[in-house]
Amino acid sequence: MGKYLICFCIVLLCFACTDSTDDNDQVTIDNIANLESSIQLLEISLSAVEEVPMKYQEHQLLKIEGEMYLRSRSGDYITTSLLKKDTNQNFKLVGISCTTSDCSSTDGCIPNSDGKSCTKCKYKCTKTVTGGDEQ
Repeated sequence: MGKYLICFCIVLLCFACTDSTDDNDQVTIDNIANLESSIQLLEISLSAVEEVPMKYQEHQLLKIEGEMYLRSRSGDYITTSLLKKDTNQNFKLVGISCTTSDCSSTDGCIPNSDGKSCTKCKYKCTKTVTGGDEQ
């Protein structure tokens, strides 16, 4: 009987210790639905607003307080864009982005999860809506 109890406990531990995969961990920059066209719109819009030519050289995915974001860099400027799942369960930019060159080392100036405003930044934070599906 003792052998069976030990085997049962080992099996339980194996199942309890298996990695669970979170859908958000599966997202990569390459599978964001409308990435290229959204980035082009952002570059055009922000170049006009900031009066500085914007051309993003680098992108990275971030998860902040349970929400997925795309962070893009153009020189000293950092733009953080909100990502949401579409009806096919793919991530896409929803249209709101927040850009700063002053709060780039903090989590300030990022889209709120409601998709309507940017978080506080002590300095300048530019909200841009590029006609996505902001909510």
